[in-house]
Amino acid sequence: MKILHIPRKITPHPQRVTGLYASRKNDSYIGWESQLEKDVCFLLEHNVDVVRYESQSRTFEYIDNGKKRTYTPDFFVEYTNGRETYLEVKSQKFVDKFKLDKQQVLEEIYKANISFKIITEVDIRCGYFLENIKYLERYADIPVKQDTLDIIAKIKSKYISIEKLSELVPLHEIYNLIYFDYFDVDINSQLLKSD
Repeated sequence: MKILHIPRKITPHPQRVTGLYASRKNDSYIGWESQLEKDVCFLLEHNVDVVRYESQSRTFEYIDNGKKRTYTPDFFVEYTNGRETYLEVKSQKFVDKFKLDKQQVLEEIYKANISFKIITEVDIRCGYFLENIKYLERYADIPVKQDTLDIIAKIKSKYISIEKLSELVPLHEIYNLIYFDYFDVDINSQLLKSD
């Protein structure tokens, strides 16, 4: 089995939604071929352990029943600890069929000790993290006034609710600051969502 650094081109498909995710982390657009893949872009973008990620960028070339075949995982991810992994994004109902169809290449991947993971909507859409990040991303380009930063700096309490803080400064600026990790907020909990 060979790993080729040849990206697979994402093309429009009549039965699939495709698009581009504007990644600040990669300073580029990341292609996706399903709503699940788009959601993975949000998760990778906001995972502090991810240095960078690519879509459809590496292809495995392998032999199956005497024929040369190729398989391109959905994502290649590099982590801060130097680990690299390949992600395949599948709806839970298609995982067994995928494993059966790709049995040969998956065996070779595992034998070669290559980090590979199949993730489904169960992994992707659990808890509030994804929902919160999608909501907060709307506020990423909202400017934060110096007055707001000055008010926040004067707050004596180390812990303050979003509701209380929104009585002092505009909520849309708070959401921008949360998006850029200015505050220590549990992004896995449900956030207030009204301006």
